Amino acid sequence: MAVEGVTSVEVFVIEEADGTCALWELAAAWTDDGSEEERREAVPLLREAVVNLSRRAFVDVHVLVRSPGGPESAQAVPSHQVAASVADVRRWLRPDESTGLVTLTLTEAGAWYL
Repeated sequence: MAVEGVTSVEVFVIEEADGTCALWELAAAWTDDGSEEERREAVPLLREAVVNLSRRAFVDVHVLVRSPGGPESAQAVPSHQVAASVADVRRWLRPDESTGLVTLTLTEAGAWYL
């Protein structure tokens, strides 16, 4: 689907972030529940889309430091820190306590593209 102003990968991220989506869920959806290696290979493409969408305020990024902690324990990540927060490939794989759970939430500006 071609949408003016966003790439096809960004459209995919926007559609998946409608609600709340963890990075590992995004990678799983992109690879159609593919292998861990397929997910690792997809990370650079998805990471770039998340960073770009965050900079444009189309998605909000949060880190849930302790799971289970509920949404109230999630910490918002400022857009200028998103690249660093999503850089670790382990955050794009199944949840691991040592990495913290990173989630995306669609903003009103991003919802316009749905």
